Amino acid sequence: MTTPTEAAPLHTSPYAPPRAQVADIEPGGPPMARPPQVTRAVKCLWAVFAIGVVFTVWTLAKPSAQYLRTVGPASQSNYWLVSLGVYTLIFLLSIWLYRAIGRGRNWARILFLILSGLSLLSLPLIFFSVKAGAQSLIEGLVSIVNLGISFYACYLLLTAPAREWFHAMKGR
Repeated sequence: MTTPTEAAPLHTSPYAPPRAQVADIEPGGPPMARPPQVTRAVKCLWAVFAIGVVFTVWTLAKPSAQYLRTVGPASQSNYWLVSLGVYTLIFLLSIWLYRAIGRGRNWARILFLILSGLSLLSLPLIFFSVKAGAQSLIEGLVSIVNLGISFYACYLLLTAPAREWFHAMKGR
C-alpha cells in the first residue's frame, strides 16, 4: 500500500515545484582534456622562462666593462633601475601569456606565435653582438637555445590536437 506522500495527487497545481531532477549543465559538454602536445609546449615555455630568469640575473650581476667605461659610475644606479624595471615587466607579461596558453586561450597562442616569429629578427643581432664582443659566446648560445626551445613550443602549439583543443576551449 502506498503512503499519502507517495500517491499521485488528484489534482496538480501550476505553482507546485517540479518533480524532475534539475541541474545546471556545462555549455559545450564536459571539458576536453588538454593534449600532451600542449602540456609539453607549456613545459617548454616555463623552461624558457627559467633559463631567461637565470640568464638575466647573471647578466645583471656582471654589467659589461664596455658599458661601465662609457657611462661611468654615476649612471650605474640608473642602469640597474631601468634594467630591473624592463626585465620585471617582460617576466610578468611572460607569466601572464604562458598561463593563458596553459588555460587554452587561443588569443594567447596566436600572440605567442607572432612574437616568436618576430624573434627571428634577433638571430642576426645575436651573431653580430657575439662577433663584435658585446656579448659573450655563452650568452649568445643561451639566447639561441632559448629561441630553439620557443620554436619547438610553437611547433607543438600548431599540431592538430593542439589546434582542436584551443578551438574547443574558445567558449570556456
